[in-house]
Amino acid sequence: MGCGSSIDVQDNKTTLLLNQASTAITDNDSIYLMKTDTKCPSLETEEIRYFVRILRANCLNFLTTTLMNHFIFYSLSDEMFYCCLHSNTTLYPKECVASCFFILERGNLQYEGCPLQKGSTIGELSLLLRLEKQKNVKAIDDCFFWGLDKSTFLNSLDYIMAKQYLQNKQFITGQSFYQFLTPMQQDGLAQNIIVTKYRPNAIIAQEGERADSFIVIKSGQAAVYKGTKFIRYLQPRDCFGENSLQTTTKRNATIQAVSEVQCLVLTREKVKQILGNDVKKQLQFAVIRQILKQLKTPSLEIEKLLPSFRFHHYNNEIFDINELHDYLVIVVEGTMRSEDQMYHKGDLVSDVYDDQQFYCTGTLAKLDKVKLELEDYVIEDSTYEFKRVRPQFAELNNQKLIANSSYGTLYKVEYKNEKYVLRKISRDIISQWNLEKQIKQERKILEIINNPFVANFHQYYSDEQHIYFLQDYIKGKNLGDYLHDNGLLDKEKAQFLISQMILLLETFSNLSIISREFKPNNFIIDKNGYIYLIDFKTSKQAYRTHTIIGNPHYMAPEIIEGKGYTTFSDVWSVGVCLYEFLCGGVPFGEDQDDPYKVYEDILNYQIKYPQFYRDQVGKNLMNQLMSLNVYQRVGSSFDELKAHKWFNIFWDQLQHKQLKLNPKKQDSNLKRLNVEQKSSLQFL
Repeated sequence: MGCGSSIDVQDNKTTLLLNQASTAITDNDSIYLMKTDTKCPSLETEEIRYFVRILRANCLNFLTTTLMNHFIFYSLSDEMFYCCLHSNTTLYPKECVASCFFILERGNLQYEGCPLQKGSTIGELSLLLRLEKQKNVKAIDDCFFWGLDKSTFLNSLDYIMAKQYLQNKQFITGQSFYQFLTPMQQDGLAQNIIVTKYRPNAIIAQEGERADSFIVIKSGQAAVYKGTKFIRYLQPRDCFGENSLQTTTKRNATIQAVSEVQCLVLTREKVKQILGNDVKKQLQFAVIRQILKQLKTPSLEIEKLLPSFRFHHYNNEIFDINELHDYLVIVVEGTMRSEDQMYHKGDLVSDVYDDQQFYCTGTLAKLDKVKLELEDYVIEDSTYEFKRVRPQFAELNNQKLIANSSYGTLYKVEYKNEKYVLRKISRDIISQWNLEKQIKQERKILEIINNPFVANFHQYYSDEQHIYFLQDYIKGKNLGDYLHDNGLLDKEKAQFLISQMILLLETFSNLSIISREFKPNNFIIDKNGYIYLIDFKTSKQAYRTHTIIGNPHYMAPEIIEGKGYTTFSDVWSVGVCLYEFLCGGVPFGEDQDDPYKVYEDILNYQIKYPQFYRDQVGKNLMNQLMSLNVYQRVGSSFDELKAHKWFNIFWDQLQHKQLKLNPKKQDSNLKRLNVEQKSSLQFL
């Protein structure tokens, strides 16, 4: 791909160089066509790509050598374009935000009056760190560059980060502390692994120094020494430093690279951000969760039971099993053994004779069995399935225009006496706005999502002039308009709406979908208080992405900072919605229309609550949802979030739409629907 319209051009002097013999000039054994334009052409056609490949082949050694130390940009060398800056012109008009990264191949170029050498790089920090201004870079004579535009950089960076995330996750999956964690915790750790490289004989870890990281050998070979004594070799997948994740320790050996070594490093500070400050306790809870799940304990009840467990530590001590007779006992650290039995970390102690004696070195978690027996759990199937219809286009009847916009046209149609929405989009519009990738992504997401709080997708159609999406017709009102008409919501209504958003986000998280547009105006609310997300145009399926997109007032700080973000950014948006429901307005930039002023307010991060809102539990939840620590917004899983004290709702019934909100009565309770009432719910 080329730079499209994102490259900075001044006075028609920025020129794309292509190899084309018909009108070419020869210079240093490379043949280039100089094509002057006010815009750098997008390298989309196969013909242009062919020319660029020839140029790239001529400069392959130069690119490889120059980018060798640029980990990210080295992986993007195949996406770079070739261009020229004429003499006595500047690369960036005045001081501006750099939209491209450049490598100087040849020519006399000066940066703030200082000459730059062949192979110098310009603009990489602006793409990586989003520095606002790029200072004056001037060509003394004609200068030739390899460049990479910002859009290509961000899209390719998503791919690189996803690939590295999967590799990192694969390497640490077998580690004992990792395997008990929830999928959300595992993903958080895998996304925060740092890759480090060491040359032969370099010291990876020094005996006696402070240990604050867990390290896995990814490639190469390292040697372990105690003092000057050789102990053993470390090979790929070998690791050290697991205890340092829980508490401050010192390295008990020196690790030295034998060959070139690549390591995966996970620091204690990152682990604390993801799991919480008490890492040891969270790792113990992770073991307990696994056992309770095996006992078929409902997920929400597990989160409520965890604080009731008591931990007992043993140092090769003998105890009588009668001491544990009335308890559910789980080995969360170390081992527990008798003459003929051995229990390890993650084992449930059961089928033990009363007269047996055990030796234990480690930690046991105990829960009074009475607490389990007192709970009358109702285990329901919380899955949701809808029946997708697949009518032929000709079978859609009674088309009625609903809305018309520059993006597309909406029609209400009927099929077998059921109403649906048909969205028609012009192929000319798709081509004009470069929406091909967005449409493909939206269709992919609509086809895989299965949730009661979306306008479900049924069928896709296309002809020579248009494409069409057939979705559920939702009879209701825009949620933004509903809020405008009703003002502040009471706790019951706010809880009912936010709970649906959280259930929807849980589905998104499981499918690695990032919405980036969780705001009231993108939901329809029906007469029973159920909401439906109707806009997926900005949604993306990715582990992590970097593109800045969305409504500024609902945008999480990590999006603005360009650090990359996940589904947790949508959790922030839900926090903004909850604030809007209960407090009126949005917490950041309420009186601002300028996006940059809104961004500044978000980054300053001061959540202020109106004097009339005094619910401390509600404030606690909003502070959690809008936490700067993205991993604390949900906790270990969505089940932990749903167990928050502010919620007083039957989640399974809500998932199946078996609850009904009385919109007229203030401070009313959620009503259960009987079978007859359930049939009155409208899914139009």
